[in-house]
Amino acid sequence: MAACVLALSVSAQSKAPKREFRGAWIQCVNGQFQGMTAQKMQSVLTAQLNALQKAGINAIIFQIRAEADALYQSSYEPWSRYLTGVQGKSPQWDPLQWMIDECHKRNMELHAWINPYRARTKGTTALSPIHPYNKHPELFLEYGGQLYFNPGLPENRKYICKIIRDIVNRYDVDALHMDDYFYPYGDTTNQDAASVAKYKPADMNVGDWRRQNVNKMVKAVYDTIQSVKPWVTFGVSPFGIWTTDSSVASKRGITLPYNITGGNMYAEIYCDPVAWLEEGTVDYLSPQLYWKIGGGQDYKKLSKWWGDICNRFGKHFYSSMALYRYESGEFSATEIRNQLVYNRTVKDGAPGAIFYNTRA
Repeated sequence: MAACVLALSVSAQSKAPKREFRGAWIQCVNGQFQGMTAQKMQSVLTAQLNALQKAGINAIIFQIRAEADALYQSSYEPWSRYLTGVQGKSPQWDPLQWMIDECHKRNMELHAWINPYRARTKGTTALSPIHPYNKHPELFLEYGGQLYFNPGLPENRKYICKIIRDIVNRYDVDALHMDDYFYPYGDTTNQDAASVAKYKPADMNVGDWRRQNVNKMVKAVYDTIQSVKPWVTFGVSPFGIWTTDSSVASKRGITLPYNITGGNMYAEIYCDPVAWLEEGTVDYLSPQLYWKIGGGQDYKKLSKWWGDICNRFGKHFYSSMALYRYESGEFSATEIRNQLVYNRTVKDGAPGAIFYNTRA
């Protein structure tokens, strides 16, 4: 009932543009599908899609590769444990193909959401024999029980692009989507020392080299999509603050939003979405602006800044909004409504938003 009240409140107080991207994530890593039969999972997804369609959502960002696994039929990686509970065990159906069909029946886009580097989380108890780590453990970095493809290795970029090419070639997806997992949160110390010694140019500092590795991967993915189906778009949902280092911004001719504080993921996970805009290697950005209006992470200031920087480079900005914080009681309905209304005042109109998460 609260969601209905929220939807009515928004529509009553702001006129929707003729064209507006309204996305919602459907994730697997929360375990919502684990152990379900095909019939049960389809029933749950049908209910979600029907509710989202009624709410005005026109694009679904569906998680299909969480840890070098698959919620689709793959010749390269094992079936996800988030389906059956056992990595590598077939669910006897293809969730991605089913979701494409169901979304398109409802005139919704389907954005296939992958995590490019993450290969094992702390909750993974056993890897399938065909998991890429079991074939080439030397290509991975370990961080506190989690595995990541080493971003510094050229062969890993080629491998990720092979996975992307396979998905885009075989499935009628409308877009390929990545979220904010690049180098791991918590920072990289000496885990990649061997690849630093082998590949880092002597005149480049380690931070710049790591960012370059991520930039190369993003460009390679974009180029791969363009070579297969150039009409398929590519979007990334980075952390909501680019950097808090004004010297980094000034070197790029950019002014940071005033008085914003918080995590500096430019320096921690080596994520540089401004570089992707500069290089034209994304079609849209959806920064995770999971904060209120006002304060050190002011939603309005950040939304305007991202809108302006994306417009400068001719790319779309779809704000990622924390609807889960409304569900939890941290945000009021008025807060969400005010953010939505503000989106439509951003220069040239913020042409949409993506809501996290579907349950909320």
